[in-house]
Amino acid sequence: MKYILIMLTIFLFACGDETSDSNKSNCDYKITGSTCVIGGIEYDDNNLPLINFYYDDFEGPGIDFTFTNLKEIPSCIGNLKNIKILILHETSIENIPESICSLENLEYLDASEIWLKSLPENLCELTNLKFLDLNENSFTNLPNNIGNLKNLKYLNLDDNSLVTLPISISELKNNLEILSIQGSNFSESYKSKVENMLPKTNILW
Repeated sequence: MKYILIMLTIFLFACGDETSDSNKSNCDYKITGSTCVIGGIEYDDNNLPLINFYYDDFEGPGIDFTFTNLKEIPSCIGNLKNIKILILHETSIENIPESICSLENLEYLDASEIWLKSLPENLCELTNLKFLDLNENSFTNLPNNIGNLKNLKYLNLDDNSLVTLPISISELKNNLEILSIQGSNFSESYKSKVENMLPKTNILW
């Protein structure tokens, strides 16, 4: 009897661990400091440039790499946890590092016109993200857990090669105000399906 009770205790303990693991964040990046050298410039998390977009109502510490011919975003960008605005528009980067998931305060991400083929799945750990511009890339699909971006208000997917959208996008129905998805070859029946999933969203086909 004592042996059975011991084995039962071990089993329950193991099950408890498995359940807690399933609720853990998928962001495994370990912050290694408060600075990061990007494109030859050192950025300090405690002294980031201030960016103000009056027309989009966004203001805060951020970095704008527009037209800089930046070729790589190093993993140390995950050290800049205070960043709110990140603009990669028309750079030459080929991928976004998984360490981006640690930017817990990021609200505005412009990764448009850089012809990325994929996004890291853990991008969707950025639960404070409100503005996400991904137009003119080469995506055929999006991260399955995009529905985790509960605070997202604006999503631009224009001119990609998307065939479908993740089912989880329906979880954005309460806050997503604008979904622009022009230039994709969705059937009329699929468009109706998306509109039913996002009844409050202004969808631009």
